[in-house]
Amino acid sequence: MLSIVALIPDEKLGVVVLTNGMKGGLMTAVTNYTIDAFLKVKERDWSAENLANSKRRQQADTRISDRLKARVPDTKPSVPVEKYVM
Repeated sequence: MLSIVALIPDEKLGVVVLTNGMKGGLMTAVTNYTIDAFLKVKERDWSAENLANSKRRQQADTRISDRLKARVPDTKPSVPVEKYVM
């Protein structure tokens, strides 16, 4: 679960967004939309920006592919699986 608390004391504004999700894009977009509306600033498509950033980060993340490439084929655990079970 993720949450965000944004405080702008000079404007006497506080925004709290609570989620049960594992990704922060929607939470950040809702917070930013709320702040923009309150401050009456130019509307911005926070959802689209967050989605684009998320896709860019996901494409740049090579942790899983790097692990798969480093794996030595045809190996076996040094301890039989049965020894881990009580």
